[in-house]
Amino acid sequence: MEKFNWSKAIGFGSLIWVVMFSLVSFLVEFDWYNMTVSKFILVVAAGALSYSFASNIRMLSLSQSAGYGFSWMIVGVLLDIIISRQFAASIFSGWEYWASYALILLVPMIYSGLGESELVNISPAS
Repeated sequence: MEKFNWSKAIGFGSLIWVVMFSLVSFLVEFDWYNMTVSKFILVVAAGALSYSFASNIRMLSLSQSAGYGFSWMIVGVLLDIIISRQFAASIFSGWEYWASYALILLVPMIYSGLGESELVNISPAS
């Protein structure tokens, strides 16, 4: 049984935060952040990143995948408290912020619940 890997938990959580911070910074720079479609893109990007990293970790149980999702969320929120809040004090008031972190938390559990075989062996009916 593979143990919980703290370096992957903290490393992937930090990487998700860096990518999301960069994406938000890009949208703010071009004054696209306040568009509804941009906020949906952010939420989808957070879920896609979480899915991508979940697929790179061998999670053997739902509790282990919950641990990864929770650690990624905690790392991101802590970095937002330390860094992002300096640039945007209202960061915690947006629905897209909390929806993004909800996906970051839940997607590893959904991935784990599907199981590797179902994800790999999806093929059209003959």
